[in-house]
Amino acid sequence: MAQIKLPPTPSPMPEEPLFVSDTDEAEPAGRSLKRARRRRRRTSGERPGFIYASEEEEGLSIKSAAYDHRLKDLRKALAKVGLDAKKLIPQTALTGSVFGHLVRSAMATTTPPTKRKRRIYLVGDSGAGKSSTINCILGIPNLAMAFGLGESVTRVATSYEAAFAWQTRRFAARIVCLSLNEIRAKLRALYRDYRSYQLELADIAKKAQAKAAKTVGVEDDDDIALEDDATFDARNAKRQASQSAFEVFRSLFCEHVEFSNAERAEVFLQQAGNDTEEKLINVFTSWCQALLPKNTEAPQNKKTARPGDQIPVLQFEADTQDELQTRLNLYAASNEASSNASLWALVSKIHIGICDVPILRHALFVDWPGVGDTNDLRAKASTQRVSDCDEIWIVCHISRVCTNKTVSDALHRYAAAKPCAIVCTHLDANADDPEGLKQLEARGFLDVTYAQQLKSRDSLVSALRSLQEELTECKEAILDGHILDDDGFMRKGTAEQLQMARDEINSDEMELLKLKSEKVDADTAIVNLGWDLQKPYYRDKLIAMLRELGLTADVFFVSNEHYMGCKGAKPVKGGLLELGRTGIPDLRRHVLETTAVDEMATLQEYIADVETFLKGVSVVVNPEHLKQNREVLLTIERAKGRISDLKHHEYFAALDAAIEENLERSIRRRVDTLATKAAELAHEKMTWHPSTLKAFISHAGRWKTKKVGSQDWNRAFFAKFVKIILANWDAFEAAEADAFTSLQTALSNSIRGIIADANKRGAEKRLGDKTGEFRALIEAKIEAADRLCDKAKREYAIKLGANKTEATKPGMGAQKSYLDTAMDDVYELCKLVIGRGYRRKVVDMLADHVEAKGNSSPFMNVVFDLKNAIEGDANAQLDPLIEAVEGIFDDITGWLEGAFAEKAGDPVAPAIRKKLAGYLPGALQTIRDVKTQLGKIVEEYENVA
Repeated sequence: MAQIKLPPTPSPMPEEPLFVSDTDEAEPAGRSLKRARRRRRRTSGERPGFIYASEEEEGLSIKSAAYDHRLKDLRKALAKVGLDAKKLIPQTALTGSVFGHLVRSAMATTTPPTKRKRRIYLVGDSGAGKSSTINCILGIPNLAMAFGLGESVTRVATSYEAAFAWQTRRFAARIVCLSLNEIRAKLRALYRDYRSYQLELADIAKKAQAKAAKTVGVEDDDDIALEDDATFDARNAKRQASQSAFEVFRSLFCEHVEFSNAERAEVFLQQAGNDTEEKLINVFTSWCQALLPKNTEAPQNKKTARPGDQIPVLQFEADTQDELQTRLNLYAASNEASSNASLWALVSKIHIGICDVPILRHALFVDWPGVGDTNDLRAKASTQRVSDCDEIWIVCHISRVCTNKTVSDALHRYAAAKPCAIVCTHLDANADDPEGLKQLEARGFLDVTYAQQLKSRDSLVSALRSLQEELTECKEAILDGHILDDDGFMRKGTAEQLQMARDEINSDEMELLKLKSEKVDADTAIVNLGWDLQKPYYRDKLIAMLRELGLTADVFFVSNEHYMGCKGAKPVKGGLLELGRTGIPDLRRHVLETTAVDEMATLQEYIADVETFLKGVSVVVNPEHLKQNREVLLTIERAKGRISDLKHHEYFAALDAAIEENLERSIRRRVDTLATKAAELAHEKMTWHPSTLKAFISHAGRWKTKKVGSQDWNRAFFAKFVKIILANWDAFEAAEADAFTSLQTALSNSIRGIIADANKRGAEKRLGDKTGEFRALIEAKIEAADRLCDKAKREYAIKLGANKTEATKPGMGAQKSYLDTAMDDVYELCKLVIGRGYRRKVVDMLADHVEAKGNSSPFMNVVFDLKNAIEGDANAQLDPLIEAVEGIFDDITGWLEGAFAEKAGDPVAPAIRKKLAGYLPGALQTIRDVKTQLGKIVEEYENVA
């Protein structure tokens, strides 16, 4: 029998040679399969989970600062600097008043600064594999998928993060709900969806009744509703939207008698149609308010909060995954048939904190509800922005990746503005399918090796089948005391012949086990070789598609099922892909490599923080020159008091002017022209058949029919608007950058002003001395303020990019852009139009909407949304920045207060200062050594590159 050869593990893609770790050989697939079976046996009866090594990741080479022992040693050396200083200070009331700030600062330096987490958002259709991919990345089977309750539906955007600061147990959750104002808008949109279809049904019934009574005469073209595809699409879209709205209402209000069952709910909503919409929305809002958590927070990205803008928030912890899921089901699952209210429709986002997951120390992952299904209808008035992240993973089934509209839409919307990756799932689906692989052979991707492997496996299958049939016949015969002769006929056997037959059966069973083992190896070899053949084929297709679109994106191929199989968390039918071929280690390697820069930046910041601490210690060690300058504390206090004003005077005034000049005024000057052009586009729809028009209205202007190709009305209405915004965006960004630079300079000057004020008081030889300890501390604090500003600038750049996307590109499904939001109201009102003159009414409503004057103009509404977002995001970044800079002033004061303490001249203090003076040279040498070692490490990696 031909020997089955396992194809070699593919070599990894070229990596950034920043940080190296030891490399283990990837284990053979056969051994991997057996190990997976052993794991499943050990964990049978319990929820499986798997733990990653903290260094070499799953036996594969991952070059990352996250796993570099030398960098960990440097962090330990830096932490020891603070610990050694603390040991020198005895814990007494006296030392607390003189050296309290030093002790607190020493403890602070034992913990490295928090590393910035890379925000990775996963988008794609429902069932594409987003949740499964997150499960594999985290190493927690079924965690993300559990929130879909087996329906492959994620209803609420869910963020998977490292443990929260307040977290003490294995899992924790932070539920962020919609504000009352957002809930009101969502309820109104859902009710209009429900009402629209009910009006449609009533109109159909009315026409049918009239036709039956033969009272219908010759009607105009608007009253003819041909049952073509467009009519069906429009009606089906309304029906789905209505059912989704009804599902939301039942989930939320099932505890009220009006919604205790479906029949009562329908009666209640039908009767509510006789009253005003606002009255019903008020009732629904009050019911929702009773369901919300009592704890609220102020919105972070709004300069001025209105009544109803407060964000309800709930936090809880759990020891087990089951406990977490049980509590989250109330907020993440739809329970229309339950007697208990389900609150998922009121939830904006769920944050899950998890302890001891290595990858979460470097990145967080957000699982977004699927695009293109009823999730879009459920998620009315979504306030989250997919574009507000560092990287987007577009997840799609491999067989549809080049034709899937969600993929192309996501690439068009995001890939030009930020890093994107296409994650192709289910690559294993056709990896061992001979028919599917024949297509690859015709394109030159198939070689003779695969055919030989298939032939060998077919021989094994035939031998297995034949031997199994023979064994079955022999076992049945021997039960009746018969044996099979050489010709295959059954005859009575002697005791000796029967024993010989039993021995042959035992021997054949051993051979059967051997053949089955060879069959497993054959299946494994074929599925792995099929993977090797499929991957370059699909990679070439994707590269060609990206080249055609003029975009760039990373491409990954994963099999979540086989990865779980390799880890023993899930049985896999047939051959098992090698761990390296499952693609999950490649994704994890990608995350660690893209976060290496942040890892190094955090280490550099740690070094600077410890250096600043030692400069503060130097001030404490030499306090004599400070004692006559108590006035400097007043200087610091006055400077701190002016910091908050700088945000408004130096930055927001300039930001508002930049928005006014480059964005708002440029649109306001052309708004009439924009409205006229948009109205012309609306009036062109008068030539359309009513059923076609109705189909587009039911899909918010983005649809296609047999008669009319794919169109996006919002993109067309705002085409010239977008050009104006893009033409002025660079000028706006430049003005914003100048404003921020001015603020940063003002903040630095405020800190530096402490020295200047001291010089005015004739203390230049004491406080203002260029070689003095106090000046060195001040200069270090200025550098710290600059680092804080750089961080804020980086985060705000991401926010600005997201705002630009939202103002210039239509959204995807429930992820509405500012363009979509500006048109939502008119589409919802158009859905309520029925009866004679439908086409004229709808076209007039569209034209009137785009021609609205003043602040009611949809074009100005987009500008206002953009302005509010820009200012809100700026405020969200500047508030913590200003607070941190104020903290710098507090820290400076803390270092000085010890010199002015009541008993600073007590004999104990000089003794401690003497110890600190002896400690300083060694601590400073440690810093120099750390810098030297870090320089060598970086140089080593650069040489490898």
